[in-house]
Amino acid sequence: MHCVDQRKSPAQVAPILSACQLAGADQYVKPTLMTHLVQGNLYFVLSFFRKNSDMLIDSIRKQIRNHQIRQRLRQKAFAVEECILLFGTPRSGSTWLMELLQAIPGTAVNWEPFSDPNDALGATQRWGNQYSILTDALTEEQLRDLTEVLTLAKYSAWTARVLEPSQLAKSRYLITKMVRATHLLPQILQQFSFVNQPIWLLRHPVDVAASQLKLSIPTHYAPDRYEEHKELMEAMPQPLERQVSIWCLNNLLPATFKPAASQLQLVCYEELITKPVEVFASILDRLQLSFSKEEILSQLDFSKSSQVDFKRDFRAETKEQLYKNNDLLTSDQRRNIQQIFDYFGFRLYEANSPYPVTKQL
Repeated sequence: MHCVDQRKSPAQVAPILSACQLAGADQYVKPTLMTHLVQGNLYFVLSFFRKNSDMLIDSIRKQIRNHQIRQRLRQKAFAVEECILLFGTPRSGSTWLMELLQAIPGTAVNWEPFSDPNDALGATQRWGNQYSILTDALTEEQLRDLTEVLTLAKYSAWTARVLEPSQLAKSRYLITKMVRATHLLPQILQQFSFVNQPIWLLRHPVDVAASQLKLSIPTHYAPDRYEEHKELMEAMPQPLERQVSIWCLNNLLPATFKPAASQLQLVCYEELITKPVEVFASILDRLQLSFSKEEILSQLDFSKSSQVDFKRDFRAETKEQLYKNNDLLTSDQRRNIQQIFDYFGFRLYEANSPYPVTKQL
């Protein structure tokens, strides 16, 4: 049985069209649906809504959530000096550490402002994907933009992706997690005096590189730094050694950068996973926040993998987790990787062991 089409006037169509737009249907509806809507073929329109009800309900929920977040952030003003900055590299364990830090009451998360694939903030092109180590003083405009990005004064759907409106309403502290901002560390520590010591999480470059290759994570580096070390980079035909070289390009800061112990917490992933309670307690001790350390430690499950364990690659047994990539290295790979470390003067790790050998970069 066919439904008879009855053309509708713009005034009659408007309420239905508004309902579609409220549901976010304009993002999914094909031109044919809009044509049927205007022509008054309600049978077709209602069939679409019935078949796609879950999608539309989910879209409505997202729209409501986004509206609530906008309202909450209008009433919030996080001070950059009080933010908890978490630096790392893709696949270094930074999401896991962020999730542990979320156990602190009154925290909200600013998710990866320098990794937004849509670059809604303009931060990726200005700061994030260039990977140039800044040596000159920031201009007033740069300082303002950087401050707004670090504090959620500027945000996007990407940076707000893990925010919960109810949590945001009660939040006092902001965790800004960044895996593409290590190159900004010298400037950030020079420009701001933080109440809570920024955290720099490091993991053995072999593990980071192996995980990045498994997930085909895009590689970014500063062209000027690549040119400086072009001979080495082109001498690394194998993917793993090349990825380790790029890690060194992006993360080994100038020798003149010597942050004081009071400025920066250097945390090694291997120590965090081996002695989680002791290391995480030390991190909490260096945050000037109001909370019960014992209560937080008692409720954490350190054996749980993070939300970004896409390949289910996390091993519950600590030693197995630490050696899973190092044990697969051939003797040639070990030699090549150690040569890369020696070339860059990198002393924190060695190719023959998954453990850090010193606390000096």
